[in-house]
Amino acid sequence: MSVVEHESQELWSIATTTSRILHNTGKFMECSIELSAEVMKHKIGIKMPKITKNKALKTAREASVRADVAKRRAEDAETVLERALEENFWLLGIQEAQATKIKEIKSQFAKAEELQAKVAEAKTTLKVIEEEIVKLQSKLKV
Repeated sequence: MSVVEHESQELWSIATTTSRILHNTGKFMECSIELSAEVMKHKIGIKMPKITKNKALKTAREASVRADVAKRRAEDAETVLERALEENFWLLGIQEAQATKIKEIKSQFAKAEELQAKVAEAKTTLKVIEEEIVKLQSKLKV
């Protein structure tokens, strides 16, 4: 497994976890809102001491604020994760293009080596022919 594939799997795992966090944050917010609504509904029917009622409302508001902050953070994390995934796919494309180029260069190198071998063979053959010509010329002079 390549480094890019491994990183892509890690990013996918993070994306899945982020998605679960967003889902749970949404549920938490829904529950906080429902609790706040319930407190407001029963406000008339139940005579709560003012301090307790204020504490409950304050707690509900704080929970709602915390839920909003958590939701924004989760959305930010998801955005960062999406960008990282896009960059990884882009880099994977570059890596594949480089691998193709390397194969092409290796093929050209192999062809060049074949040509060098043929040139060396031709030089050897030429040298043998030149030697034969010299021998024939020396026989003709005699």
